Amino acid sequence: QGSSPYHPKVSSVKRPSRDNKMVLVQAIRAMKVVKVMKAMKAMKAMKAMKRLDSHVTRGKKKGQFRKIDYGRVKTIKGKKYDRTILRAAELAVKGARDGRISEEDAKMICKAVRPSADGRSTYDKTEKDTMAYVRKTFKFTKSGDKAVRSFIAKMGGKQAARTKAMKAMKAMKTMKAMKVMKAKKAMKAMK
Repeated sequence: QGSSPYHPKVSSVKRPSRDNKMVLVQAIRAMKVVKVMKAMKAMKAMKAMKRLDSHVTRGKKKGQFRKIDYGRVKTIKGKKYDRTILRAAELAVKGARDGRISEEDAKMICKAVRPSADGRSTYDKTEKDTMAYVRKTFKFTKSGDKAVRSFIAKMGGKQAARTKAMKAMKAMKTMKAMKVMKAKKAMKAMK
């Protein structure tokens, strides 16, 4: 076997020196430390995030989590408001902050308004009234207010498009049923 660019001799391959090995080992350790620090920072951020959850308050299961009931209402001065949205707003201003709802907190309120983005949850009159109450009662940062308003506008547009499509489908079904009925009448008249 001769020496060629495709098959170099074993002796011609340079092996890393001991110093280079140490540098490589140190670089790998540094990268691992950076990775661990990033993970710890992410975990701290997750711990600091506010959570909208619900606990059982009575009975054997007291203190345990329960599924959030998005249909619950709270009556304030004789008017019914969505309880989940109000809890999200109260939780958003709670803590060692300045009492305003930031963009991060606004995301939690948006989740309470529209828990699923696939169209199964709608934005009804109670939720509209609740959001009006929240905007009037609680203070928002500029970015928080913008985030909530854009979310509501975007979801409202999607809901309107779905409603329009459903009405069009219903009209098409009605027209198809009418055509079938006409055809049946015509066939009866022929007999």
